[in-house]
This record gives sequence, structure tokens and C-alpha cells, in this order.
Amino acid sequence: MLSLTEPSLTEVSYHGKEYPLNLTFDSVITLYGLLDDSDIASQVDALYQLLSPQGTVNDDNQLKLLLINTVLDYLSEKPYGTSGGAIDLAGNVLKSVDMPPDFDFEQDSAAIYASFRQYYGIDLNEERGHMHWDTFIALFDNLGAETPINRIRSIRNDDLSDYQGEDNVQRLQNMKELQSYYMLDSVREKLDEETTADPFAGIFGIK
Repeated sequence: MLSLTEPSLTEVSYHGKEYPLNLTFDSVITLYGLLDDSDIASQVDALYQLLSPQGTVNDDNQLKLLLINTVLDYLSEKPYGTSGGAIDLAGNVLKSVDMPPDFDFEQDSAAIYASFRQYYGIDLNEERGHMHWDTFIALFDNLGAETPINRIRSIRNDDLSDYQGEDNVQRLQNMKELQSYYMLDSVREKLDEETTADPFAGIFGIK
């Protein structure tokens, strides 16, 4: 989490020695992808190599686990609301009532890139390997409402129950089409699984 008084996390202390960390935004996004594929235990070496400067080699599993857990705890910190706890694959702290995500760093890459260019004049391709995650996520969280990614998030979060009455039939249809078009793959897969488990859910609204 970005602080104006404390430096961002760049190293981990272990047995009196400092071990540098690679927390550029592209590395952290890749980290979430690795965690999406399997659990931490099966990805210790891959995660360590990702989070350590290029070429760093170490056979100490305790160091690797300390480094990984320190990073995951650090990434779960938020300036507002819930602090700590489990995080989802977009880096958000999970709430007691888990809501579906409204963005994905990989699937929404183009929209996020365009948003940074539009709002800040920043070319994220040029920042790969340089911009710290803290800087990236602070800028991402404060993008304007009219940026491409936040317009897409607004569509995903739009409440279809607000479109009632004959005057809104076409608007409702348009929004349904937009929500289907911009639906995240993870959300679509979950809906497909629910429909497969209960084929009548989509017809009668039964879960």
C-alpha cells in the first residue's frame, strides 16, 4: 500500500540479511495468475523466482516461504475498509459476502492500458519492470469514471432491476447485451457451472 511517509516494500529481512524483492506491477499481476493456476505449495519455486531479482538463486525453502507470505500479506493491505485477510486474484480483500469481481488485470489489459494513457499520459508498456505495484495500484484505484476500464466496470455492476417499465425495454436489452459482451471469463464459467448443476435456474431464476 502506498504511503507518503513510509517506503514501499522492496526487500525482506532474514537472519540478519536483506533480500531484495521484485514488486513491479507486471510481476505482481503475473503472481496472481500463478496463484490462479494452483496453490502456493506447488508454486513456491516459481513464485520465488518471480519475486526475486533476475538471476537470484536460493535453496532455502524457509526464506522462499517467508518472502512469498510477506508479499501476499503486504498486497492484502488496503487504505480504506477491511485491512488484511484473504485476497482474490485481482488483489482485492475478500469480504464476508463474496461479490463477483468487476475487473481482471489480464482480461482487461487493453482497457487498463488505454485508461492510463488517457487519464495520466502513462504508457504502461514502458513502465513494465519499473513501476512499483504500490504506484500502479494507487493510480489504478483513482482512475476517472469516464476512463475505459471504469466504464466497463460500471456496465458490469449495473443493476438490471432499475430498467423497469415499457419505456425501458430497449435500454434493458441494450444493457443485457453489454453485460454479456463485457462479462469476465471467470464469472461466465461460474454461471455455466451453476446452469449445468441446475438447468432450470436460468429459466425460473432458481439457484
